[in-house]
Amino acid sequence: PKEEAAAALRTFAPLDATAVTIPSVCVDVAAPLDRMYFVGVDGGGTKTRAALSAATGEPAGELLGGPCNLFQDPDAGLAEIRALWIRLAAAAGLDPEVDVARTVVSAGLAGANAPGSRERFAAAFADFAACHLSTDGYTSLLGATGGQPGGLLAIGTGVAGYRLHASGAVHKLSGWGFPVGDRGSGAWLGWRAVGDWLEFKDGYADQPPSCVWSRLEGLLGRTTADILGWLKPARPAEFASLAPLVIEAAGAGDVKAGALIEEAAAHHRRLARAMAPTTHEPLVLAGGLAPLFRPA
Repeated sequence: PKEEAAAALRTFAPLDATAVTIPSVCVDVAAPLDRMYFVGVDGGGTKTRAALSAATGEPAGELLGGPCNLFQDPDAGLAEIRALWIRLAAAAGLDPEVDVARTVVSAGLAGANAPGSRERFAAAFADFAACHLSTDGYTSLLGATGGQPGGLLAIGTGVAGYRLHASGAVHKLSGWGFPVGDRGSGAWLGWRAVGDWLEFKDGYADQPPSCVWSRLEGLLGRTTADILGWLKPARPAEFASLAPLVIEAAGAGDVKAGALIEEAAAHHRRLARAMAPTTHEPLVLAGGLAPLFRPA
């Protein structure tokens, strides 16, 4: 029944200020709780992971998809979640159009706190039994700390810090979005590298040359038309795709690339200090670039 579905959802629903539980009018009220399914979604600037499980907790499938950022491109992100649901349902032997009415979707998404995100999410998944939206950082915080007081510094396509206090309050730092925020992220590394390369290309750079420049020229092009053609549609994911060039070059001793990595680490240290971790309330590093910046 609808009441059981809502109660089950509340057992794992995050309680941050951006979270919202949106019961759907399209609920299969004849379906008992043990016949329901749950889809958990973790959507970020580079990729989206979705997992399907039965109400008993038994896993029924897990898939990866493209980026899902409700601030940068909400339509594409919501379509990605829908596509993942269809694939998960088919792989589990479910009918995605029929069994959606006995499935709850709970998502932690980049850009979930952007204006209009709740309404878009609710409209996109109104056919589900219920849907729940939180920020990707908050769901990562709960996973990293187990719901106990502590902090999370997420370093991936973007960068954000979250602090869960003993009172249950959550303090968020950074995470304002690219390009004004996300300093020290994968997108930031790629963005900085492109900007410095263009200064070098124009002949007024006051920094040492880098082996990254030739790699960027090969990817973005040599002519003004080619470069602008790459830059115009480029999103955080595209800039983040260039970060491995910087990381690889830094590892090989490239001075310029190493300076960019150190600048990124300086941003992370400032965030970490601001979250005031303690022995009993530690700070956890997470995200695709976390291993690069994890203390030795």
